[in-house]
Amino acid sequence: MARTMELWKTKAFKRWWEEDWSWDGLRTKYRRPHLYFWPSESYGTLQEVWDSERNELIEFAGRRWTRFHLPPVDPAGNVCPAEVLLKAKDATVWNVLEENLKSAAHRIESRSEVAPEVDSSYTSDFVSMCGIVFAEDFWSERKDLVPHLVADFESAVFLGEFSWSGHISVSCRRALFCDKVLARGATFIGCANFEGASFSGECWFSDASFRVSAEFSGAAFSNPNTAFFSHIQFHQGASFNDAAFSSGGCYFAHSNFVSTGFFDRTTFNGADFSHVTFSSPYPAVFRRATFRGYTRFEGTRFGDEAEFSDTRFEGTAEFKDAVFSGEVKFNGAKFEGEASFAGATPFAEQVDYENATFSDDVNFSDRKFTAHTSFARATFGGVPEFYGADLHADTTFAGARLRGDQNSHAMARPRRQWFQNSRMYDQRPLWKWRRKVRDERYFQEMMEAETHRTPRHLKRRRLRIYKYRHILPFALRAPGMERFDGNMI
Repeated sequence: MARTMELWKTKAFKRWWEEDWSWDGLRTKYRRPHLYFWPSESYGTLQEVWDSERNELIEFAGRRWTRFHLPPVDPAGNVCPAEVLLKAKDATVWNVLEENLKSAAHRIESRSEVAPEVDSSYTSDFVSMCGIVFAEDFWSERKDLVPHLVADFESAVFLGEFSWSGHISVSCRRALFCDKVLARGATFIGCANFEGASFSGECWFSDASFRVSAEFSGAAFSNPNTAFFSHIQFHQGASFNDAAFSSGGCYFAHSNFVSTGFFDRTTFNGADFSHVTFSSPYPAVFRRATFRGYTRFEGTRFGDEAEFSDTRFEGTAEFKDAVFSGEVKFNGAKFEGEASFAGATPFAEQVDYENATFSDDVNFSDRKFTAHTSFARATFGGVPEFYGADLHADTTFAGARLRGDQNSHAMARPRRQWFQNSRMYDQRPLWKWRRKVRDERYFQEMMEAETHRTPRHLKRRRLRIYKYRHILPFALRAPGMERFDGNMI
């Protein structure tokens, strides 16, 4: 009950109120013929759907309501009188909804000749429950009511737990889930639309199967606990564009995206995508996303393309042992914490870190770059690690710069072994001497900055000796090169 009383403070409820699901508001809202279609005037109004309630309307907060749409509070926090609310939400009201749900399920079962995966009845034979306010105990007591839940819950308000484990085909656009959503092991057939939905309680979609595209664009997850999307089969892709996991984290570990996974402009507050598979030939798209807290892509398999352009990582980013089978795009990305791309699996295609910013350490140990690689105009706040790495001949650091200088302490602790152990120069042909020397000069700048900021005298001396014995001799004897002036070319 306390959660219900806090409902009026939420943005989602204010939006619901502005949409106006009162009796007079239903006159301006239309039915839809199909869960994927937009409402149309030609199919009648929602007021006609609830015409049987015409003589039982309830006055509250200056509006007239059906018993199904009556809210417990108004946007100012004024509570609907208890005697009115209890009478409006008694058993006879919910029996009407039960019969409607059973009727839709019966129509589907009567058409069992068609395989469930392709049965159009999962999107056409549905119950319209738009804008309805469900009591706290309605779904927890009726989760096994029918084997097939087929309904339009657009802008519906679920005051209590929503639990289902069978076949589901629902449109929950802009719906409000005030308590837990338990859909573990459910099979989504026909429609799975949660665009703009608000989740205030825990979310459990683990082990579910989405046989249709999963739509969570613009959804808001505000519960401080984790939203679980692990071990899910997304058979036709999923969209989480503009979604916000603002309080708790999200857990997608071991899920499988058979088609494209869209996470454009998504905000994460701790995310675990470890061992997720994004299947070829489809991309994984995380453009302009924001990752706060710890981010894990450890062991993740990226198919055709891994797109992280202009993405912001505000905490540690872990891509250790991730498999990149296609192009990798981190151009314009910002890493504010440590980042690790270490792993024995090679980058299969070109890699783009142009204009990327690494504010802390970044680790590329043991990686093999097999195609064009660009760190052009990248900014390093720490010394990157390339222990045992093998850079491709067509690799550029043109315009890259260090944030740490003689008076700065932005750089990480000295890193020398990565340079000694890297195989970035061993396999380049002679006609690549110019680029080779340019990269040497870049790493010389890195060593110079590290030398100046090292506090201990002996350590500084060792760094200077290493620089003059291993870097400068190579640069000075390179054929066809101008006099070294300390700048990148």
